[in-house]
Parts: sequence; C-alpha cells; structure tokens
Amino acid sequence: MTVQSRPAAPARMRSRRQVIAIVGAAGIVVVVALLILVVGLVPLPPFPRLADSPDPAIPGTIAYIRGDEEQVCVATVPASGGPARDVACRQLGVDAVAWTAGGALAVTAYEGPVPEVIVFDAATGAELDRVEWRGGGPGEEWSRERLSRPDGARLLLGEGVPGRAVVRVREPDGSTRVLFRSDGPQDYTVTGAQWAPDGRWVLVADSRGRLLIVAAEGQADPRIVADHATGFGGFAWHIPGEATYTVEVPDG
Repeated sequence: MTVQSRPAAPARMRSRRQVIAIVGAAGIVVVVALLILVVGLVPLPPFPRLADSPDPAIPGTIAYIRGDEEQVCVATVPASGGPARDVACRQLGVDAVAWTAGGALAVTAYEGPVPEVIVFDAATGAELDRVEWRGGGPGEEWSRERLSRPDGARLLLGEGVPGRAVVRVREPDGSTRVLFRSDGPQDYTVTGAQWAPDGRWVLVADSRGRLLIVAAEGQADPRIVADHATGFGGFAWHIPGEATYTVEVPDG
C-alpha cells in the first residue's frame, strides 16, 4: 500500500496567503477602475506653464474673461508668458471679448434688454465707449471668425468622446490633422479655440478654465498661459500692428 505524503502545513498556508493577496489586489484594481469610471478620478493632463518659463517667440497679448459669483473681470496676459492683470472688473453679465485694431478691448455686456458693447482702454481699464448692439450679441460671431485662418485653414473642436479634448485642423485642401489631443476626467473637453493673428499658434480653452497655447504645426507640447478663463468666446489674441481678428465698434 502506497502512502501519499501531504504538503506541510506551512506550505499550504503560504499558498493560501498568496491566493488571498492576488484576490485582494484584483479587488483593488476593480474598485479603482469603478471609481475612475463613476467619479471621474482621471487626473487633468499636466502641461508646463509659460509663467514659469516664458517664450519670447510667442508675440502679442491675450485678453480673457474670468469671473465668479460676485463679479466678472476682463484680464490680460502676455502671450509669451507672465503675470495676468485685471483690466476691468464689473458686476455685469459678460460673455465675449475682442480687441480693436488700435489695441482697445471690446466686451459684450448684458445689463438691460439690449446687448451692449463696452470698449475699455487696455492699459487703464477706463471705459471709452458704450454701444447698443441690436440684433443679438456679437460674441458668437467673433468666436466663429477666429476659427478660420486667412489662408482657409479651419479649427475643428472635439470628436464626441467623453473625457477627450481634441482640436483638429482642416487644411485648405480639405485634409485634416490632429493639432491637440489630451485625455482627462469624463467631463474634460475643449470649450473654444482661435488662431493667433500671425497664424503660427493656436489658443485653446479647456473645460477646466485653462488657456493653452499650441504651435500651429504641433511640434511642441501645449503650454498653459492663463487659468480661470471662461469658455467659448471668452478670450482673444492681439498682436500690435495686425488687424486680423480685431473688431470695429460702430459709433455710439
């Protein structure tokens, strides 16, 4: 009669502990995956900040709208990177900003039944003009114009994938290419974009209020130029001496 030997108790205990550890690790992975899916714990894509390392090759000044429950401010920041500065803060509804050819700031305001365009001095914040704008606010029109470059290249926003921010370029010949793509939380997306007046850069707004500068040919990583910006229409780029994407405000 053959007597079979059984594994020693310590070996069985080690095997059991290994199984428990494997099952526990798998459970943690499942829980984390569920949290990411349900709660959206995917981190925001980290991009370098131009304020930490300015790039003098990027010209001009960017204006943008930021706000909270108490007031709305029009701020400016050098496109090359640097500290932002509030030009004018008011308790009114503002949804778009543009530059005039002379370097003043025009914003759409909704204090009454008719939209108005208020023109500010970009250096002092002094109000220069105020014009009623009948027929609807101009903000959407301003933003739409900035999506097209004079040569016909056009910016296309998004691709319908939750948690993915995408900007593509449709070239004048009809071909398309991805300029910017980044993944983040489920509600992460692109809320607006515009060409720089010189056509060499693109300004992108994401759903976390960050303004990103991307090289038009896509050779460099996106860089953050400002935070706390509003989305579609709430930003504008100006290069002195260039009238591209500027607006002409009619006499009040």
